[in-house]
Amino acid sequence: MFANDKYTQGVQSIAGRFQEAVGSSGLLSPEYLRETDEKLQSEILALLQSPKPKIMVYRRETRR
Repeated sequence: MFANDKYTQGVQSIAGRFQEAVGSSGLLSPEYLRETDEKLQSEILALLQSPKPKIMVYRRETRR
């Protein structure tokens, strides 16, 4: 498992627990909760799961 996978799973877990707590409180409408969950899935988690650029920097020493 990659570090990014662990981070994504952590964010999903926190978001899920938050959604459950808020949803069971009755403070927000079911429609708002559904829209929020859709945005979370389509925007935030999609960014976490997207490929990240990889850069390699190196230096070649020359002898004088």
